Amino acid sequence: LGFLEAGNCWYSFQEFNPFNAKRAAGVGIRAFLPMFGLLGIDWAWGFDTYPGSDGISGSQFHFTIGQQF
Repeated sequence: LGFLEAGNCWYSFQEFNPFNAKRAAGVGIRAFLPMFGLLGIDWAWGFDTYPGSDGISGSQFHFTIGQQF
């Protein structure tokens, strides 16, 4: 599965700017195993840096067990 996502956090509604969202894209796979349920692994790449970072967005792996929603 492929995905695109964006999000951010603001301290107050006055600071809200939908064009200041941090963006990422990635791919993942899911498998249903009767003994464990739904297992998945995702890899995502961030396009934007955030305050306090070293200027490199980088990538991350995520492993999931079960269905969140």
